[in-house]
Amino acid sequence: MRTTLTTLPLAWATSYLLSGCASTNAQSAVRVAVASAEPGAAPSRDTMPLHLQLRVHNAQRWSLSLTGVQLQLRLQGRLVGSGVAALDTQVAAFGEALVAVDIHVHDVSTVRQALGLYGAADRPLAVVVSGSLASIGFADLAFSTQADIRFQRPA
Repeated sequence: MRTTLTTLPLAWATSYLLSGCASTNAQSAVRVAVASAEPGAAPSRDTMPLHLQLRVHNAQRWSLSLTGVQLQLRLQGRLVGSGVAALDTQVAAFGEALVAVDIHVHDVSTVRQALGLYGAADRPLAVVVSGSLASIGFADLAFSTQADIRFQRPA
């Protein structure tokens, strides 16, 4: 009985450390890229909807069960939009999946200024998309990626 009680904390500590290693490995083995970006409904003076498709690459030996995503959109270093989505997505081992997220661009003046500075509305603007994926069994998986996105000219 005494042996069992003294080995219990050791077993708990070992499992805690191993779960930390698994989440670190998952973090480095999951990559996120912007697959596509489409304008949403007609933009207004205050907001500009944007529909993103994220491609999630899983380069590990086990599948991922994604339950949510949150992200931010930065243009010229400024936070211009954000979005969240609840998910029920499985990413197979050594596979990939597409995840849809609707973003609300709330800093329309920065987008308007960037379109004015860099030319026509059909020219893509370089943005940074960052955020995290929530999954079952792992800590949130943070990501950051660059993309070129075409914005509709705001009203």
